[in-house]
Amino acid sequence: MITLSPRLVEKISSVAGLEVECLRKEAFPVLNAPRQRFVRVLSLLKNRQDLGFLVLSDIIVVDRSPCSELLEVNYIVTSLQLKARLCVRVTVEDAEPLESISSLYKSAKWFEEEASRLFNITFLETPSISPTTSLHDRPYLQS
Repeated sequence: MITLSPRLVEKISSVAGLEVECLRKEAFPVLNAPRQRFVRVLSLLKNRQDLGFLVLSDIIVVDRSPCSELLEVNYIVTSLQLKARLCVRVTVEDAEPLESISSLYKSAKWFEEEASRLFNITFLETPSISPTTSLHDRPYLQS
């Protein structure tokens, strides 16, 4: 992956209507999105032909406790067309539900399930994930 040019960072900022932070030269840029707008921002980044952030690479949750009661939910999106990654960051309070993006990115349901189980984040309208096989079906996997 290459770093985004200042011109491209400016373009993403204007499309999203938010400022893009470039924290370190070697890290990918961060777009801080309000909870109410982050799905719309991700949709714009994905659906714009000139940007094409079509791949959700990961959802990373950062727990800032004991310093803060807030959780940071970081959506890492990748544009193969631009050969670039971008982090869309949303800050939520502990018990605050967050809108699911599984209708936008199919891989999101797995990442949301993991975040839900590990950090007790409620994602609204997320499809439930049932295991494809159980350990009872494959006894050699049990330890």
